[in-house]
Amino acid sequence: MKGILVPDNSTYVGLVELVRSVIGIRDPDKNIVMRYGVEPGLPLVRIQCDADVKFYIQLKKKDVHVLSKFPVTIDVLDESAAEAMPAEFPSPTVGLDLHNEYEIEKQDEVMHNDLCTAHDDCNAGKMHDADDSHRSNEKSIAASIEGHSIVNNTRSENEKVSSSDSLSDGVIVADYTPVTMRINCIFENKKLLQYHLHHDAMSKHYQFKVKRSNSTLLHVICIDNEGCQWQLRATRMKCSEMFVVKRFDDVHTCSIEMVQGHHCQAKSWMIGECVKAKYLDPTNTLYRPSEIMRDIQDEFGVSFNYLKAWRGKEAALNSLRGDDAESYKAYFNGRRYAIMTTNIAESFNNVDRKARLMSVGFLVQWLRALLQRWFVERREEALKITSKLAPKAEKLIQTHFSVGLSVTPRPADQFEYASPAMMAKYGLSI
Repeated sequence: MKGILVPDNSTYVGLVELVRSVIGIRDPDKNIVMRYGVEPGLPLVRIQCDADVKFYIQLKKKDVHVLSKFPVTIDVLDESAAEAMPAEFPSPTVGLDLHNEYEIEKQDEVMHNDLCTAHDDCNAGKMHDADDSHRSNEKSIAASIEGHSIVNNTRSENEKVSSSDSLSDGVIVADYTPVTMRINCIFENKKLLQYHLHHDAMSKHYQFKVKRSNSTLLHVICIDNEGCQWQLRATRMKCSEMFVVKRFDDVHTCSIEMVQGHHCQAKSWMIGECVKAKYLDPTNTLYRPSEIMRDIQDEFGVSFNYLKAWRGKEAALNSLRGDDAESYKAYFNGRRYAIMTTNIAESFNNVDRKARLMSVGFLVQWLRALLQRWFVERREEALKITSKLAPKAEKLIQTHFSVGLSVTPRPADQFEYASPAMMAKYGLSI
């Protein structure tokens, strides 16, 4: 085991070069393959892009007290063998413990940041499983550097590697793309797991009910718990918000009569997630609840009333654009609620705390001089302003004006305009 200090802004290429210099691999034909373990019993996760490096650094921040947790294993392979090497391979070679600079400086603090997940460019769907029948073809060349054992694995060119499903064990589900439920599926958070459960139930025309649910556990069973053994049990992973499926009995033995038109999994928030893509365009506000009822009926065969469709529309809009009441605070850079955040009387008591110890006549004279000085200072500052607005507001308008020069707005309503290039982020109201 050897420790390496890794900066927060490290890239994949930089990390590979750092590992090469530490273990003494100078041959450019040798490839470095880095993998780490999340929990005992789970397959190793391969580091193969910049997002993987950022994910691992965030993972190390979760356990600053245990510097030896999540060690990285290094495989030194030929170029042809590295291309065929699976993302999950059980036998480690060189053990390296990577520590980022933040972790070294903050060892005495407990971090509570949310665990980040890898981005889409990680190509998680390209995970592979090695065929056990071909592992005997590996040739191991042992070397010794600073007392650490390094194994150089060379695979035969004719070795066959079988591709696995995009949801093999250990892959994290981080989006709303439909997936196939199975044991050891990992979901980014509990809400995402609930969405996929509801979507699967509506797609396959079955219903379930929650047996137990809290911050660390989700246990659901079939709505016909007496005649059907279908159930799913997922628990939260340690030091993260991710949930992993521990048990899943996917065979339904209940009667078809248990599935009705008014599906109990068709919640308003679930309907909002299903139709959220319709409202990505800020100009598309004419997608009515009646159309939502029709589209959900066509896609899932689920019927519901107009009120639930209306609430689903509101849930979709709030998810995309945020709550109207909360948005005003987000755009106000000054003090929240302005003058109401401070007590004027208490603030002024701090200013005249020494003058109040004198006589009344001296106090009045001191207050007059103070106000006179304030008026003069503020008038001088106001005379320096050449624009119609305050300097801070003028700077903000100039910044927005520079950004808006490259935007071509188009009319969206009588008093509103939208830009095709920025419609996913902004709506313009003039």
